[in-house]
Amino acid sequence: MLRVYEKMSQFIGEALSKHLFYPLWDIKDRSVRLRSLKELNKAQWMPLEKRSVMISRKLTAIIKHAYETTRYYKELFDKLGIDIDKLELPREIESIPILRKDDIRNRTENLISLAYGKSVLLKSKTGGSTGTSLEVWADKECVERRNAAAIRSDMWAGWRLGAMRGALWGNPTKPDTLKKRLYSMCIQRVEVLDTITMNDATLSAFANTLQAKAIKHLFGHSHSLFLFADYCLFHKISLVMESIVATSMMLIDNERRIIEDAFQCKVQNRYGCEEVSLIASECSCYDGLHVNTDHVFVEIIKDDGIKAQHGEMGRIIVTDLINYGMPFIRYEVGDYGVMAVKKCSCGRTLPLLEKVVGRVADFLIKKDGTKVAGISLIERTLTKVVGIKQMQIIQDKIDCLIVKIVHGDAYSSITNQRLIDELAAVFQGVKIDILTVEKIDQDKNGKYRFAVCNL
Repeated sequence: MLRVYEKMSQFIGEALSKHLFYPLWDIKDRSVRLRSLKELNKAQWMPLEKRSVMISRKLTAIIKHAYETTRYYKELFDKLGIDIDKLELPREIESIPILRKDDIRNRTENLISLAYGKSVLLKSKTGGSTGTSLEVWADKECVERRNAAAIRSDMWAGWRLGAMRGALWGNPTKPDTLKKRLYSMCIQRVEVLDTITMNDATLSAFANTLQAKAIKHLFGHSHSLFLFADYCLFHKISLVMESIVATSMMLIDNERRIIEDAFQCKVQNRYGCEEVSLIASECSCYDGLHVNTDHVFVEIIKDDGIKAQHGEMGRIIVTDLINYGMPFIRYEVGDYGVMAVKKCSCGRTLPLLEKVVGRVADFLIKKDGTKVAGISLIERTLTKVVGIKQMQIIQDKIDCLIVKIVHGDAYSSITNQRLIDELAAVFQGVKIDILTVEKIDQDKNGKYRFAVCNL
């Protein structure tokens, strides 16, 4: 009887949120969120020719705005002799230098548009897990449009507007005003497990809450979702989900399988960052991650500076098409990725990012200077060596790897040697130290790093 009551309560709450609270809140805030969502849902099927024209128009508009209203781009373009009125976009976008994290940190004020000013902009701050924390500003309409893109992506996964969600997130923001509390109850509708404190007690309490409230949608850090799924499988806790969104961290295949096995639901992989928000996301066909070209223009550039071909790995460079408060033109996110050769079977004309290979800081280095993607190495190793639940590779010296492992059910006396043999096949002549730990510690923002290169 209690479960029937909870299901009915969820149904009523979802309906009220979707049909009453969302529209009223947008009217009250004069928001473009729902209008933007409608536009995005239509634009995803836009003919390729029309999409190309749209991208060129948006690139031209944001670059012109950046030149005319920011000191940073005014000085840069004048110094390089770039005539924005003659710039053919996107073909000639490579004539604009790449924007790096140090540029943002050292020249924040000069990147903020004089057409806005900080007083009307919204501030966010990156977690700084790679050692560089950034202060980023965005105009209100940009934030609302980003919210709309996230909603569209959630709906691709199977979430419904207004439905309750469970979230595994680090350092969640707690509402501290009446307005924020109302927004949390009526719009966000989320039960959060802080990933900073993931232990048997908190995982059990979170599972009980999801069951008691009949919550069928999950969102969170990829590895945190895996840990929760592994806990549920071990304790035979039945939680059947309708949608699962994994983001903020690399989603590797073996963890995807565990999550889907535990919750009997496909996992949607999503890629983005605090600086520009959603970059790409899987749809229900899982052929790759659709690039959010309504809001970002993505380039893949090889280490030698040459544009990577589809299927080739390179550094991900993003131009934000909608943040007029603090324009980011050709921003180097700090990740490596691959654009897909194929098209998605869903029929959407949004291009596909085949995969995100990993952060620059997560690439390990061989003695000859060759870079090895830490995430790919972890994925390959976990596939071939049984008995390991979690794993992290740390490189402090060129000739030594420290490998932290958490034992899995199939761990045996030969697991360590097999792991060493597998890694030695890639890192020849390198000392490999295996360190058994009870858990892999998170960063201060609640995320996990599979590989850490301190060279």
